[in-house]
Amino acid sequence: MTLKVDEIQNTSGGPVTLTSQEAAKSWINYTSAGGTNTTRDSLNISSLTDHATGNHSANFSNNFANVGYVNIGSVNELDNTNNTSVFFMEGGNLTFANSHTTSYNRITPQSGTSKYDCIGVYSLNIGDLA
Repeated sequence: MTLKVDEIQNTSGGPVTLTSQEAAKSWINYTSAGGTNTTRDSLNISSLTDHATGNHSANFSNNFANVGYVNIGSVNELDNTNNTSVFFMEGGNLTFANSHTTSYNRITPQSGTSKYDCIGVYSLNIGDLA
């Protein structure tokens, strides 16, 4: 049996609820090198806000249900000067306390205490949407 559809919605016309599985609810791939933020591709991201060097917010199209969602990410080529890769995780850390909300995720690529704009920035969020 083959089932072919273009879109599946719940009975109210919204997204279906996935049971017994988890999937990425938001992700973004962007560059901030040269002071220009360019989103290459994303899911559930309405916009990207540049607060300062190495300090960005990925704003969600659909908010998360609570701040308990998981954020993981990585960057490559810090500040367009070398090929160093660092991993980052944000959301209530010592650098940007209380910046992880249901409507955006603060992304702060950094090495030590220095923050960087980067050639590649990748962030993935997993959790329940509101």
